[in-house]
Amino acid sequence: MIKLYDGQITDLLPEKIAKDINIRCLSFAIQQEHQRLLRLTNKTRTLSVIDELPEKILDILAVELRTPYYQESMNLEMKRNIIKKTLGWHTKAGTPSAVEELIKIVFGEGKVVEWFDYDEPPYTPGTFDIITNAKMTEETINYFLSIIQRVKNTRSHIRGILIHREINAHWYGAAAFLYSNKTVIPTQSLPNIKEMK
Repeated sequence: MIKLYDGQITDLLPEKIAKDINIRCLSFAIQQEHQRLLRLTNKTRTLSVIDELPEKILDILAVELRTPYYQESMNLEMKRNIIKKTLGWHTKAGTPSAVEELIKIVFGEGKVVEWFDYDEPPYTPGTFDIITNAKMTEETINYFLSIIQRVKNTRSHIRGILIHREINAHWYGAAAFLYSNKTVIPTQSLPNIKEMK
């Protein structure tokens, strides 16, 4: 099997024609140009080789793609994940699923609850809650609120961030029943029995 990079026109031609010196020279010249173009195209494959790009190039690529949640202070793996999803986010910007993906990237876990799914009032149209179990600091909340403004649609507003924690605890319950064979009869309730002294 001949690789694309190493292939020549003479590989496709009949043997008698492929042996002609003019054809071989032409085939070699075309192969050299073809290899040069392949080398150049390898340098343009930024989106397909995001996992191999250095951090400096990722920062430039994030600006070029207008990556919504990107910050230079993020760790390298988070930067790569955000850049990979950028084009998809642009296609569904303003939807609850885009906000939910943001929550999963920033907090690790969470979900969006829209106003018509609230458990308690007020049921204000155009509002939503975020439920997460992440550890919240003032810096995290401010960062999250600043980037959520870019992701959500303009008519929706965040009502609150609810922290949901699960505590695994063991609860034990017990019950007891006491039965006694003795029956105590008060003497005042029986009229014919006299007390002995």
